[in-house]
Amino acid sequence: MVVGGLDPGQSISRVRDAIPQTIAELAPYAERAGVQLAIENVWSKFLLSPLEMRDFIDKIGSKAVGCYFDVGNVLLTGYPEQWIKILGRRILKVHFKDYR
Repeated sequence: MVVGGLDPGQSISRVRDAIPQTIAELAPYAERAGVQLAIENVWSKFLLSPLEMRDFIDKIGSKAVGCYFDVGNVLLTGYPEQWIKILGRRILKVHFKDYR
């Protein structure tokens, strides 16, 4: 899942509050279906650090919700090893690609 997608006309506070609530409403359905909702770290100007991603996932409070960790996307703003250490068990899938 790609969440956020901020643009100049959106309030980051509104997005920060609304999206976890929506995902939390979907999480019980995912749990019953035996699937996981994985939030990808993309260049959407939202969830820019591993601490933000960790807190966002923890706020939802479901084992069915985690991170689709894209190593290449992190290279613009951070270091993959730090994201991996902080997110730990919250990482549901890893995407490796060349970043140039």
